[in-house]
Amino acid sequence: MMMMNNLLEVAQGITTKIFTEVHGWSREEVEVFLVDIRAGLKDRNVHGYVPVLVVWGQKPPAA
Repeated sequence: MMMMNNLLEVAQGITTKIFTEVHGWSREEVEVFLVDIRAGLKDRNVHGYVPVLVVWGQKPPAA
């Protein structure tokens, strides 16, 4: 749920920037595209997986 909420929040900003400046889409075209993106993110039948790399470190104890 949290990942879906995060993606829903950033989808418009990321998509609008890339698709208008790089691909030359109009803002209206991007909004129509985002409707499908949001619907796909909310679809409970889709189980997406995102690889996550976690690095953990600790200072060595003082000698």
